[in-house]
Amino acid sequence: MGYPITVGDNNNAGKQIAFNKLLPINVDSQPMGRFQIGAIPDQTVWHNGDVSVGFYVLTDTLRAENVQLSYTIDFPPQGRIIFNEQSGRFRYLPNTFDVRDFTVTFTAQAGNRVISQNVKFILMPATPPEVAAFGVEVIKTPTSSTNDYMIIKETRRNNVMLNDSAKTVSVYSVSGKDLIFENTPNNKLYLYNNRADIDSLYLFAERVIIREAMWFKQTKVIIYAKELIFEDTFNAQGTTVAVTASINTTPEAWLPITGGLGKPGAIGGNITLYIKEFKQTTPTVRFILNGGKGQDANNNTPGNGGNSGRLSSTVDVNAFSDRTPGVGGMKYSGNEVVGSGATGSAGSYVSNSKRFAWLHPNITSAVLKHAKDSYMNANNGFTNTICNEYTRYIAAYRASSEWNQLLADDFEKITAGVELESAETEMQSLMYRIGQNLDYFGNPIGWVPMLSFEVNKAAFEQEIEKAIRVMYLSYWLKNITGTEAARNVATQEAIAMAEQALTDNQTAINGFFDIILRTQIDSEILQREIEDLTLRVEYKKAELEEQAKNEVKRRNRIKQAAGVLTAVAQIAPALNTVLPGAGSIVSRIADSGAGYLNSYINMFNYADSVDYAGAVTGLFDTTTDFFQSGKFETISEAIRDLDVSSIKNAANKAGLSMNAFVITIVRQAAKSNHLNANLGRNRDN
Repeated sequence: MGYPITVGDNNNAGKQIAFNKLLPINVDSQPMGRFQIGAIPDQTVWHNGDVSVGFYVLTDTLRAENVQLSYTIDFPPQGRIIFNEQSGRFRYLPNTFDVRDFTVTFTAQAGNRVISQNVKFILMPATPPEVAAFGVEVIKTPTSSTNDYMIIKETRRNNVMLNDSAKTVSVYSVSGKDLIFENTPNNKLYLYNNRADIDSLYLFAERVIIREAMWFKQTKVIIYAKELIFEDTFNAQGTTVAVTASINTTPEAWLPITGGLGKPGAIGGNITLYIKEFKQTTPTVRFILNGGKGQDANNNTPGNGGNSGRLSSTVDVNAFSDRTPGVGGMKYSGNEVVGSGATGSAGSYVSNSKRFAWLHPNITSAVLKHAKDSYMNANNGFTNTICNEYTRYIAAYRASSEWNQLLADDFEKITAGVELESAETEMQSLMYRIGQNLDYFGNPIGWVPMLSFEVNKAAFEQEIEKAIRVMYLSYWLKNITGTEAARNVATQEAIAMAEQALTDNQTAINGFFDIILRTQIDSEILQREIEDLTLRVEYKKAELEEQAKNEVKRRNRIKQAAGVLTAVAQIAPALNTVLPGAGSIVSRIADSGAGYLNSYINMFNYADSVDYAGAVTGLFDTTTDFFQSGKFETISEAIRDLDVSSIKNAANKAGLSMNAFVITIVRQAAKSNHLNANLGRNRDN
């Protein structure tokens, strides 16, 4: 349900209030012009989705009743068209797909008299903003109630009587697009509630919205607004009003009782309204200007009640006010009431007939700032509508008698008039740029502006990799062009060096051919020498093999001697037990010749496994060393020292031959663990 409203320049609305019958009225959020057929201007249409185009078609020029209105369109748009043939109300809601201009022909007929007019609708397609092209986050226009459009000024005065006490008080001036009094976090305006130190509160806004029971104690409240709206708060079910929105300027009441003269109650704060429209959820008391209660006294004269405040308004809101005067204080005698003070006087209601008093420069300043932000964010249709509305308000104000009175008053009001004219001029400039299809900065549609920081950053991040490649390619090409001559000279020098190197290589190759030829000749000579040497080696090999065969008997004899000596060396201890002295002699023989006999044996073993020639040569060398070493004489002496006769005697006693006797001794030694298992092989040898 729409707000039940009261409009200051609407006579019917005034009558409704007079009879206390406030009816719901639906009001266009966009005021529509009224034009006679023949004087309807061409319409510029922005189909951004945030605006519509409309006006009333008047037929007063026919001076007739029962006029029939109709219209035709040459190229019907996809957007919605609403036309009331009775009232002449025409409205077009553009569609984003409407890109072709069209013409509407309005016709009014009364009998045989007919008048008509062609009205051209110029469609202004909305260009995609840079955020759509580059994919960055959309920056939305701040809401009209944001603190960005709010300006608060405070002035303090000392030693002022307010709420029956002298104190330092504040005078606040608050201006903005929308001022909302609501108990929500970060709501600066709600902080003024229930304060006793605010002398005056000035509010300037397109809309002042009250959603709480605001108590400004004895404060003078002055409101300049296009709309003053009271919105009640309902319970969770939405059936009962939980908080009735209101403005209360009743002063604080006296709390302590006095034994002296009671002080009078304070006067209720005045409320002055310069508003164009008044809206509320349901008709009820919205303005409370009661007087303060007088002070109670004990056995003395109590204070009288305070007068209620005065209510003044450009829209009749008297029916929605409570201006009850304050009651007098009670006179007590002990605990008994024996009298009271006088009741105060009721405050007055003053009706202000100035239709344009609400149009204050502080309001147009906030509206203009919000419109500029909207225009900057490509909300052209909204901006054009707002500017068109307020330029019409200011133009109507200038055409009225109120404007002359404004300029004839004090300096402050004259300044206000100048500021309104300045705002009108600026709004007309905005509308002109919009009508010329220009952006906020005056550039035509399609012109590529310098991008915002966010878009520049996004573009940089997207293009940096490609840009590096392009920069390197540019650098490379630039260096190629700049060093072309030097590269040619260097190429010629390189060719000359290559030719010289080729000549040097040819000379070297010829020298290599000579060396190869000589090497081939030397190789043939060496091959013949190798073949000759190989033949000689074969002859030598055959000779040595023959010699080695002749040495087989000698080798066997040497091996036999070595075996005997070894056996002797092994049986010497046993022999010594039988023949004292013989063991030591044999040992001397064995010790003297054992090393060389072992060398002989090794030489023959070498001949068996590897080389007969080397073995023979080594054998001769070993024999020579043996005879030259003196060991041979040692063996001879040992043999001479051996008493063979004693050995024979021992053998005879034993009844054995010499050989048998020796074998017996050897066997005896074997039993004594002085011989090894090789004795049998040595004996056989």
